[in-house]
Amino acid sequence: MKFLNAFLFLILLASCAKVVPPSGGEKDTTPPQWIGAIPPNESLNFQSESIYLEFDEFVQLNDIQNQLIVSPPLEERPNIRIKKRGVLIELKEKLKPSTTYTFNFGAGVGDFTENNSAKDLIYVISTGNVLDSLQIQGEVIDAYTGLPSEGAKVMFYRELQDSIPLKEKPYYFGRSNAEGKFKVSNMSEGEYKVFVLQESNSNYIYDDPSSESYAYLQEPIASNAPSDSLSTYRFRLSQERDTLQYFQDYYTDSTGFAQLVYFQKPLSPTAKFIDAEGEFRFDLRRNQDTTYFWIAEPPTNQDREVVFFDQGKILDTLSVKHYEVSGEQSKERYQLLLIKEGQKSLRVEDTLSFGFNRPISSVDTSLFLLVKDSLEVSAELSVTGFEVMVKGPFQDGESYDLLFLPGAIESREGMLLKDSISSKVQFMTAEELGDLNLVLPFETSENDIIELLRKEGGVVVSEYVNGRNRIQYSRLKPGVYRFRLFEDKNRNGKWDAAEYFKGIQPEMVYNYQEDIQLRANWEMEIVWNLLK
Repeated sequence: MKFLNAFLFLILLASCAKVVPPSGGEKDTTPPQWIGAIPPNESLNFQSESIYLEFDEFVQLNDIQNQLIVSPPLEERPNIRIKKRGVLIELKEKLKPSTTYTFNFGAGVGDFTENNSAKDLIYVISTGNVLDSLQIQGEVIDAYTGLPSEGAKVMFYRELQDSIPLKEKPYYFGRSNAEGKFKVSNMSEGEYKVFVLQESNSNYIYDDPSSESYAYLQEPIASNAPSDSLSTYRFRLSQERDTLQYFQDYYTDSTGFAQLVYFQKPLSPTAKFIDAEGEFRFDLRRNQDTTYFWIAEPPTNQDREVVFFDQGKILDTLSVKHYEVSGEQSKERYQLLLIKEGQKSLRVEDTLSFGFNRPISSVDTSLFLLVKDSLEVSAELSVTGFEVMVKGPFQDGESYDLLFLPGAIESREGMLLKDSISSKVQFMTAEELGDLNLVLPFETSENDIIELLRKEGGVVVSEYVNGRNRIQYSRLKPGVYRFRLFEDKNRNGKWDAAEYFKGIQPEMVYNYQEDIQLRANWEMEIVWNLLK
């Protein structure tokens, strides 16, 4: 009896056990593979009412009604659902006779475990005796960097109006790969408008200028000859500057100071009082949409109504409090703090500066000391916004000690530096620096701008070529450099992106993509022939 009870207990225990798949292991990054279709891919004389695509693993659908693009477009969207290890497409209409249909699934099918999207999933059939065979190929690059752009949609439209990419999905489309290459096949004869889109929301519509880049052809492509199957095109993606400007957010304190967050980086911000004349200061942060503003006059101990502009256009009117700082709590809140020390190693051409948390109004030179070899050296101090700059008779290879005594620096709120600031700076020798010469063996234009760049980012020098064929860069810090050349057609001193509805293409940019390793005490010459 005991043996029978034990046996029954084991059966019950086994029936309650759960099968748990083993955990761990590498994450699945392989997309599902399409292994067959009914009817087969590239079938002729297609008359079926449904299509079944089979994969090597279980799959799921991702926004399939938007991701699937059928060319030519269907009148009614088909029913699409998962069936076993595949996708079943049930057509709701009879297809046109003697027509090649392309079913491009985009990113609409992914594996069941990690949802890796199937790539290049395109199913093609013809209701006639032949498949359309024209194709167009090419590459997509970033217009500014010159680097390949992956995942850009190259879209073709039967309708030729300029507004069509903003309203409708394409007739045909392809995607650029990691090398920026694309190929669109099985196209029928005819004229097509071409629009390339690097989008953020995968809806095949150019509807978000703030985040989407594009390229386009000025004239339609005419695919009406067999030779067009070898046509190759190069598209340069750029993001059009949105002319819309407004404050996304702002912060004001009680001292007449404000932090303004614009929708995009302001170009020429200004301000004025509603009821009187006034003096203002702006501190523009490089390549950022945040700007600092303050009233440059003594406190009036009242609220001031200030109108803000950018490029002469009114953005908003803010009520700005303009009161003296009083009371220990307020003085503690607005105390002056050092947030950026001067660099420890500089060239004599560089600017030695110290950054603070509040705008600076003045520096007491009697409380500043610059010493070399135990001897005091005269220096010139200046103020710009949040920074104090030190200019002295600095020399190559020399070391200097700097000291700001308490009270040496005063903020615009009247707060004095509480603690002393001491710093030592060493200036580099000529032997620690290098020279770089650039030779351009072609005719340059007065509109060409050449930029010397650090590989890790940042423009070192930007200047007009002005017809020169040899440009010298002296006394550079050792490092890795590159060059960029662009044609500044409108002479505004900067590179401009495309403007689609004005028919303007992005300004041409050429990037020297190889690393230029400049070492100390070297003189290098780079010959850059863009015409090769």
